[in-house]
Amino acid sequence: MKNTINDYLASKVIEDIRHKRVFDASLVVKLNEAPLIDSLRVAVQKKDVSILLKMADSKNTAISGLALGLLQKYNKLAVVKSFLVNKSGLSKDWQRNLPVMCRRLDDVNVDVSVHEETYKLITDNIRAFLSVSPAWFGGVDKVLSVSKARLVDPKFPRTKDWFYLCMALGSSDRASVKKLLKAYKSNKNKFISRVAKELLQRFFA
Repeated sequence: MKNTINDYLASKVIEDIRHKRVFDASLVVKLNEAPLIDSLRVAVQKKDVSILLKMADSKNTAISGLALGLLQKYNKLAVVKSFLVNKSGLSKDWQRNLPVMCRRLDDVNVDVSVHEETYKLITDNIRAFLSVSPAWFGGVDKVLSVSKARLVDPKFPRTKDWFYLCMALGSSDRASVKKLLKAYKSNKNKFISRVAKELLQRFFA
């Protein structure tokens, strides 16, 4: 459903980005959360890519993460693909690496090794991931509903569904999370099926 307030805010934020205005650090974090991030992605235009790539190279993790989130719409451009490949695994900070990997996962043809690497990044830092990731989807009370929405939204590649299963783990509704994971145990995508089984074994055995 269209959110006119978020769409209005998004247009203002993108205009500020184009004019290279400085954002407060706490605001940058909020801008990268659902549902506002979705409106921001719609507002982004191809002419913004060069600015966003410079932002994505920022030493500030929040600014870099926001820029990478906004590059989703143009992740098929050669310049964006090249940037993502070159940045993969450069930092030891999982929170800095994950947005890079997530953008690479938007490519349905990306090698399965990228999925494996990203999954390992999450599971190696699972406690930290589950402590901060619900905020990206609007909080603990919304993370499950947003995860489910992503799982059926055609704007998000089905090859990336395993990531939203991981996100769903941040919900306090354990029964519903378990049910969701069980529904993906027999997914035709072997990697998604494997992740669902492993998460069930690790968190619900």
